[in-house]
Amino acid sequence: MPVDDGSRFRLFLREDAQSPIADQQARLRARLERAVDPGRLSVTYHPARLPRESRAAPLEWYGRVREWAESSGFSLSPFFESRATYDPEADDVREMVSLPVLWLVLTEGESVRAAYPHVEDAVVPVSSAIDDLESAEAPSRVNDAAD
Repeated sequence: MPVDDGSRFRLFLREDAQSPIADQQARLRARLERAVDPGRLSVTYHPARLPRESRAAPLEWYGRVREWAESSGFSLSPFFESRATYDPEADDVREMVSLPVLWLVLTEGESVRAAYPHVEDAVVPVSSAIDDLESAEAPSRVNDAAD
């Protein structure tokens, strides 16, 4: 994943995740924090589901990611799902969007350049994006260690 100086990373984590999932979130977040300059990374926590009409930031980002995926010919399913279901907060059935436990958005300026997870020919998880970032950083780490 080539990264330009103007790139920013937005990591989204589902709040109240079960212990093994929270551990995975923490491990991937730590790897990302080591691979990216602190000023270029933001972290947002969100619930498992949000009403489609919500103006919450994670749902607005989901809309932007969905546009990116459609224009790139990628799929976000089964990671992001939208369906009519009972919402106990509203005590009614309404369109709800289920968000993944962990997702990453790479932006340049106002444009979404990539989002993970998604499906190209196969699933491309968040960990693959972080692997690519770590590989890109490896030469500079080796040089720093030799100093």
